[in-house]
Parts: sequence; structure tokens; C-alpha cells
Amino acid sequence: PNNWMTSSPNFKEDINNSQKKKNHYLILECSSQGIRNLRVKYIPFDIVLFTNITSDHLDYHKDLSDYFFSKCILLNNLKPNGIVICNNDHCDHILIDEICNTSCFTFGSTGDVSYKIISTSLSNTIFELTDNNQTMLLETPILSGYQIENLIGVYSLIKYLNLDTAYYKQFIQKLKPISGRLNVYNIKNRTIVIDYAHTFIATKSII
Repeated sequence: PNNWMTSSPNFKEDINNSQKKKNHYLILECSSQGIRNLRVKYIPFDIVLFTNITSDHLDYHKDLSDYFFSKCILLNNLKPNGIVICNNDHCDHILIDEICNTSCFTFGSTGDVSYKIISTSLSNTIFELTDNNQTMLLETPILSGYQIENLIGVYSLIKYLNLDTAYYKQFIQKLKPISGRLNVYNIKNRTIVIDYAHTFIATKSII
């Protein structure tokens, strides 16, 4: 919801209310623009997770180096014993290791947590997830490779928070695509897919 954007005047109040309700975890999606504009400057993070660093936002950043620099500003907010998790397919985790002076945990087609897509359709995705040499076969109604990558990132987050991953399989089976993200409609014997991808990289990622 818009009132959960870091630029919202209600954002700090929402965080305070969350603490009063004794919620143990708060997950924020921090855009590179928001980070660069210091919207989250004074928020300490236990974990920083990079889902991707690609040339998708060069309408705002002058080049990929500026985009990478903006993302890495967030590492200044990492607590002393904080954890960094990187998508091994779309982030330079070695360079991030050097910047934050700690080792990154990785996920992706290769990494500490890895995955392999077995089959895809317009109704579901079946994939394998491997962690500590243990492989699970999983199914989800979520489509497209980049969204599956994000689900692997969620698994990594659960793992490094030392939470029980047993419910993960049930959780991803019940997920529903959000409005505007690869929504599939069958109208008059035609299949229509709607997605609000608006850049070349975003469009390429869903094809």
C-alpha cells in the first residue's frame, strides 16, 4: 500500500505501531531512488538482501555504476553483526563482500541456496530448491523466472533469520500473483497476459 512507502508521511508512525503490536520482523523494499535520496538513512537493518542489480533503472541513474553505488549505500545501515544476502545471478557479490567487509550469503542458479526450474506454464511453476545438499521439489502459482528468484530470496531470508523453513512449501503453494504482475486471463478463447513491465530488461525477464 502507498502509505507503506518510505516517502509517506505516515511511514514512521506505521513502524511505531508495528513495534507496539510486538511484531518481530519488518521487511522493507528499498528502491535505489529511495536509498539515494536517504529516505531510509536512519533505519538500521539486520539483513540486507539484494534481489538484483541490473540496468533496469538507468532512466534515473546515469549509468550502472551509479545504480550499484546507490544500492550499496544501504550497507551503511547494516548492524555490526548484520547479514548480506545476494542474488548470485544478478549481483557482484565479490565486490559487495569487499565493500561491506563481510561475506555475502548467496542464492540463485548457483549459490548457498540454489534452484532449477523444472517446468513452467500459464498456471504454475515447478522448480527444485537445494540447500545444504538437500533438494526439494516445489510448486507455486507464481510465474516467471525473476519472481521465482525472489521466492528463493525469501527462503534464504527465512533461513538466515533462523526461522523454521518447514512452512515454506505450503506458503508458496498458496501465493497468488499480485495485480499487474503476469496476470493471465482467458477471454473468448484467447489467452491474455498483463504485466506492468515498462523497460526493456523488465519486459525481457517475463518473456
